[in-house]
Amino acid sequence: MAVRIIGESPQALRKAPCSNCGAILEFTNADTRLETHKDYGGGSDTYRVFNCPRCSHKIQVSEYERRGFY
Repeated sequence: MAVRIIGESPQALRKAPCSNCGAILEFTNADTRLETHKDYGGGSDTYRVFNCPRCSHKIQVSEYERRGFY
């Protein structure tokens, strides 16, 4: 028997506001992509990001926001 997806757990859904247009967006980690940014000192940080479907503004989310509304 093959593994089937029959839905998503409500705990997997996350919410974030768009700071550009004010839309409240619901997403999962599958909707995000990883981006790595380097600073002038050579260090780097990796963030999960996605674009707002209303205004295309890039929204950055992080792992500590997983449980709540950010």
